[in-house]
Amino acid sequence: MRIPRLDLNIQRAEIGINTTRAELDITHERANIEVNDQKTQVQIDRRAPSFTADWQRVWSEIGIESSTAFAMRFRDKGRQAAFRGIARYSQEGDHLANHRIPVRERTSSMARSAANSRLSRAEVNVGLSPQSPPNLTWDTGGVSVSWIPHSLTVNSDTIYHMPQTNLNPRQSVSTYLRTQPHISVSVVDTRI
Repeated sequence: MRIPRLDLNIQRAEIGINTTRAELDITHERANIEVNDQKTQVQIDRRAPSFTADWQRVWSEIGIESSTAFAMRFRDKGRQAAFRGIARYSQEGDHLANHRIPVRERTSSMARSAANSRLSRAEVNVGLSPQSPPNLTWDTGGVSVSWIPHSLTVNSDTIYHMPQTNLNPRQSVSTYLRTQPHISVSVVDTRI
């Protein structure tokens, strides 16, 4: 006996999907930043110790003058001595030139004036020891330290630039049918 049998052959459809991804390009302009780093600076100034002695009071007590007073005193003495000498030589010249005085008296007066000029008075200064000590000053010196501390400064331009974005190409999805659907029906006789 024969029994008809249906044989179904189904082929399903296949769908293909093409995806094109977008490329995102981002550009961002950076801000300009300037960093100043000033290191610590130290300056050391040293003043050496010093010692001074003022002997002026001691010298004046024993009769020694300062160099300025000494020079002024002897300047005045020299000027007075020069004027006296000029006057004396002038008088001696007048005396020698006077014809009314006998020659013997004139020569004896010349000898007398020569002898007087040779015997000048010497000035001797004898003093006691000073009563006061010299004025002493002592500067111990010192050290001064000055410093500039470390500083860090950051400068930037205050303009903020927004990022620029560019999408290229745009994202797309396309579908297509890779395989058509197909159904085939056939009758097959089968024997039992």
